[in-house]
Amino acid sequence: MPALSSTIVRERPGHEVYLDSTEPSTVPRTVWFNLVLPFTGLESIKEKSESRRLYHLQDAENRREIYRSIFDPAVHDALRSRGERRLSHKAMQGAIMITFYRDEPRFSQPHQILTLLMDIDSLITKWRYNHVIMVQRMIGSQQLGTGGSSGYQYLRSTLSDRYKVFLDLFNLSTFLLPRSLIPPLDENMKKSLNVTWGDCIKENGTCVGHAREEKVETL
Repeated sequence: MPALSSTIVRERPGHEVYLDSTEPSTVPRTVWFNLVLPFTGLESIKEKSESRRLYHLQDAENRREIYRSIFDPAVHDALRSRGERRLSHKAMQGAIMITFYRDEPRFSQPHQILTLLMDIDSLITKWRYNHVIMVQRMIGSQQLGTGGSSGYQYLRSTLSDRYKVFLDLFNLSTFLLPRSLIPPLDENMKKSLNVTWGDCIKENGTCVGHAREEKVETL
């Protein structure tokens, strides 16, 4: 028995890997399998796999709603009403378009602007954090602030995402796709994006303004 126990303990890691990648129903119930089963923790593996599966299903449902918000204004408005979005539906679509095609000449500068806006938000958050640390060092965590606020506790709450002005821009990474899955712009789209100074800019077939920039050559 001691020799058998030593053999089982020595072989256990390999069997755990095997059992983790094999459905129990497909494994023949041989004498060796029945002998090893109590040492493999198969039941706990099954429970973990089931919990992981339920977690991924719930996460997939949440992500489905997020992706639907790109195309369905009603879903987007629902997120705005809950305080999860700030940009309008068209602004969100435009920001996603700029992010996806940031290497296109027409979207290069707009993408730089979006990046700078996020930099501003990041710097404000860093300033708030430094201020929170300074207040905690000066008056501690329990004293009231000089303006009658709750002091440190209130300042610490301002570090949450709720106080980010451009939170939607940070969350654009949620929608990023591999470059191979992003369809290239066709010639008509490139031509419509390549406007000359003074040209009429059309939206839904109606002239909404005139270009004020120099012509940008497309690649």
